[in-house]
Amino acid sequence: MNRKEREMARRERWDRTPEDRLVGIGYDLLGWAMRHRAVCVAVLAAAVAAAAGALAYRSRLNAYNEGAIAAFDAARSPEEFKAVVDDYPGSTVEPLAIFYRGRALVDEKKFREAGEAFARLAAEYPGHYLAAPARNFAGMICEQLGDWEGAARNYRAAAEGDPRSFVAPRALLGLGSCYEEMKRPADSKTAYEKIVSSYGAGGAKKEAESRLARAAAAQQPGTQ
Repeated sequence: MNRKEREMARRERWDRTPEDRLVGIGYDLLGWAMRHRAVCVAVLAAAVAAAAGALAYRSRLNAYNEGAIAAFDAARSPEEFKAVVDDYPGSTVEPLAIFYRGRALVDEKKFREAGEAFARLAAEYPGHYLAAPARNFAGMICEQLGDWEGAARNYRAAAEGDPRSFVAPRALLGLGSCYEEMKRPADSKTAYEKIVSSYGAGGAKKEAESRLARAAAAQQPGTQ
């Protein structure tokens, strides 16, 4: 039996079971790799370089975010929070820095600038867990400034954007108040009824029930 016949006989034995066929495939791949060593070495080198590049990028990203976190932790004033946003764009704490800058501006009674900060957060990070609170704060600021349309828009966005958010019932209360100021009693009634039907027995529900009762009493004959 010559070499070729021996090879064929050996392949026939390997092909008897699925396990043998896998072994045969492995041998075929090994043979291909031996015949194309230059290609395999180049592919392996490229894979190693890509992995090294990914690790280096990951390391730089971690260092970048660590620097951002340290700067955020040290920030207290609107200017310091703004520096975090400007110096570390796209970092993991950027939305937090924007939010807390807005809060710090509210504390300084710089309401228009605070409203711009909250609006930026809601626009750039609509899916962030702070987006609904930011919209709610923007609604409160507009209400403070007498901008009922703007307040209603922000409160509605806060309530509808994340109905499960802890601020949603408070946003609906604010929305109802705006509608009252805008002489839209049917819309305010709808907002309050939404709280009563959807948000348990908390303070927002009690306040909504109180406002509904007050509105109903005002509609009674002889009530001024």
